[in-house]
Amino acid sequence: DPIADEHWHELFDRFNDYQFSLLDTETDRMAAMANSLPFRWEQELSELPEGGWDWVFLKAIEDHTNGKTPNVQSAIQINIHPDYQSQGLSTTMVQAMRGIARSKGFKHLVARVRPNQKSKYPLTSIDDYITWKNEEGLPFDAWLRVHVRAGAQIIKPCHQAMKISGR
Repeated sequence: DPIADEHWHELFDRFNDYQFSLLDTETDRMAAMANSLPFRWEQELSELPEGGWDWVFLKAIEDHTNGKTPNVQSAIQINIHPDYQSQGLSTTMVQAMRGIARSKGFKHLVARVRPNQKSKYPLTSIDDYITWKNEEGLPFDAWLRVHVRAGAQIIKPCHQAMKISGR
């Protein structure tokens, strides 16, 4: 992603308080890491633009540069090391990120969530896929389920969340 390639350092140069990791103290290995950043948004969350991940990254930098006080936190990513997957750490990491938002006085944490099972259904539109439910009435997709169980609400699909060009 060209935005990440050019601006990844900004997460640590400008927004260090919003980055965290989970260390396995028994093995001294990093089990998980997460990145987020703050931005200013005055409209309804349903009005967030289609630009998604790339847009919020640039918006946070612009707001910081212009001295705008942030009022929303946006998740950028949560990564769980393969050796630690399927142990409930996703929920732990989402809750920790929510804790950062609360500590900063933010009412909202937004996440452009990439459903991790969508690639199994390439002929299904994202608009339809996010409406699928399991037998419990929760989202069919496991990663969407993690967020909904943590209190999230699915607002809308973001059709232009990130641009990755082939070479």
